[in-house]
Order: sequence, then C-alpha cells, then structure tokens
Amino acid sequence: MIRTPSPATGDQAVEQLIKYVGADVAPRVTPADVEAATKTVEYVKHVSVSGKVLRWAVITTPNGFSVTGRPSVAVSPENDKAEVGESVALENATDELWAFLGFELQTRLAAAAAKRAALPPTPAGARAYTGTKDVFARPMTRAEYNVYRGWELPADEDGNDKGYLVEYVDGGKSNHPAHAGYISWSPADVFARAYSPI
Repeated sequence: MIRTPSPATGDQAVEQLIKYVGADVAPRVTPADVEAATKTVEYVKHVSVSGKVLRWAVITTPNGFSVTGRPSVAVSPENDKAEVGESVALENATDELWAFLGFELQTRLAAAAAKRAALPPTPAGARAYTGTKDVFARPMTRAEYNVYRGWELPADEDGNDKGYLVEYVDGGKSNHPAHAGYISWSPADVFARAYSPI
C-alpha cells in the first residue's frame, strides 16, 4: 500500500523551539527537507507466529533510495490498529531518513569547505561562490562598477541597479590591474540564480 505522509506534530513543535531559541543560523536538515526527500511511503505488514502484527514504513526518495525504520508492534494483538501502527512505523522510518539527510548535508558542507581551502586568498570585501565557474564576488551597484572601471555610465542604464563585481577564479585573462582574473558586473538577480556561496 502506498500513501503520502502528513507532517508530524512533534516535528512542528521542535521546529518552533529551534526558531525560538535561534538554533537555525547555520545549515541544517529541516522538516521541509524531509518532506522533499519523501516521494512515496509504502507500508509492509507481517504477522508473526505468536500473532503479533508488525508494520514497517518504507520511504522512497526522489532519487530511488529507500529507507525504513524499526517496526511498530502492539504487545497485545487485540490492540493493533492499522492507523496507529502505520503512524509509529512512519515516525521510525522518518527518524532514519533524517540521519541520511544529515549525512548528505555534512558531505556537501565538507566538499564546499575543501573547495574553499583550495582557492587562492579571497580579495578584501569579496566572498567565494560556485556555479558554472568558481568566482569571487562583492556587492556593487552598476554605477559603482562603472566608476571602478573608469567608465561613464551609459545614459540608458540605471546606476542604482544592485549587482556584483565578479572575478573569475578558474579562467579568463585579467582585464584590471587590481585583479588576477577576468572581472565583470552581474545584476543581483542573475547572479543569485547562477551562483551559491562556498
């Protein structure tokens, strides 16, 4: 049987506490991550020789990975109800999925840290980003970029446009004496869609 899980009330309470005490200032696994990682839930039922009813929830993720947790089981078979057993089984499987998502997040953070360590020193006021290329970038309006390059702002451009001075770390011949790599200007929205901090 395949069903779509509903959010756990306990998780919502923990989320409220996390936000209340400010424990969400760095990367972490969230209920939204768990929900996004849950493509389907299947319930497997087994009746033991002693008459106990065991139920497992099998969560399958969008990439095809499946995870399950400890089974649910009532001490007295007369107390077995599918709704309760499946709820407990899903909670147990979700606990296991949290752990896998935590491992996946830690792997990404470690890879980003290794990538940062391999970069040359970050220029003052800039931050390292990755996208199709590795770049250094710092906030700069269109007008500020034109002044930085010694250019006149074209009459048909808005100098107040927010954006970034972008320096390419892994390619492009230097086009400014203060930079080792090729520099350009990118509008903030275009930059945000193409790059993420490392």
